[in-house]
Amino acid sequence: LSDPSTFILTFQTLWFFESFISQLIVIISLRSSNSLLKSKPSIMMLIAFVISICLVFILIYSPLNKIFLLEAISPLYYLFILLVIILYIALVTIAKKLYLKKSELYYIKSKDILTYARDHKIAHGAFNVNALCQAKAVIEACEELRCAAIIQVAEPGLAFIGGNPDFLHGTIEEKKLGAKRIATYVKKLAENTFIPVSLHLDHGRSFETCKICINAGFNSVMIDGSSLPYEENVALAKKVATFAHKHDVSVEAELGVLAGQEDHVFAASSTYTNPMTAIDFLKRTKVDLLAISYGTKHGAVKGDNVVLRKEIAIATMENMRHEGVDAVLVSHGSSLVPQYIVNEINALGGQVKGHGIPIEQLKEVIPCGISKINMDTDIRLAT
Repeated sequence: LSDPSTFILTFQTLWFFESFISQLIVIISLRSSNSLLKSKPSIMMLIAFVISICLVFILIYSPLNKIFLLEAISPLYYLFILLVIILYIALVTIAKKLYLKKSELYYIKSKDILTYARDHKIAHGAFNVNALCQAKAVIEACEELRCAAIIQVAEPGLAFIGGNPDFLHGTIEEKKLGAKRIATYVKKLAENTFIPVSLHLDHGRSFETCKICINAGFNSVMIDGSSLPYEENVALAKKVATFAHKHDVSVEAELGVLAGQEDHVFAASSTYTNPMTAIDFLKRTKVDLLAISYGTKHGAVKGDNVVLRKEIAIATMENMRHEGVDAVLVSHGSSLVPQYIVNEINALGGQVKGHGIPIEQLKEVIPCGISKINMDTDIRLAT
């Protein structure tokens, strides 16, 4: 390797092997259930580099080592480099076709997106939509911010997308049609973006609804049994989680009760989440995400003196770490209710009154463990 041209060619060959093997590992990891592949990318890249060095040494000490004796100015040198580039593109393309459906590269379940967020003390917004065009708008906005897009559809929204304007009284068939339409559309959008995209059922009321969405292609669902007695909530969440995990789908549940109203979800008063009970719930149900009640409220009328009890999030996270429970905390009822939008609506004859969650308080709870922040009311007001 004392000759400069030989050294350059050796380095470029090493780069080719390392790049290709790294690409291959990323592609396989997206389809693998192996925790090492998914959670230790730096280790896998190191393995790719070591394998690449071994391949280069094998090449140098094989009959093919004559390639490395070419002078850099030789036409054969440039021909070799061209062949390497063509081979690299061809092998990566073939690997993607063998291991990936096109949309799987960026259509990622919410647990993977949010686990990263939790570990890095950041949070993602999760945005409710009731029309296909809104899903596209969410992705376009997230592309501008270079962040993941979590698109949510509440159970009544499925019926609306399925063609029933009286969405609160939608039939099972209309919900099936709506779930299929939104899942097909979002997957198509995921094929043409460069950001992670997740499609989530918000406030699923029954096992049947969750099953409909999973079969339609959602990669994340929520089962809301928070209004049920505790043991019934546990049993329902566990049933959904068992089914969903067989299909590699994330599951969210809710513990505690949020005051306010959102579609079919209504409660006159809040019941805060007990951090100790949350651990028992997570251990028994095996859900991936847990929506907690800590001071937020559904709907536009949250009051002008909202105070988030971030100590509930802190205590829940500390208990989770102590007990070795792997889950992500979610904040429902977190819309900001921007006053400029309220003023615009009222100037046109509306009668909207309400205050949202102060954004300063939402920022404060993110380092405390809140990794997913739901937004629905703001989108409705803006629409």
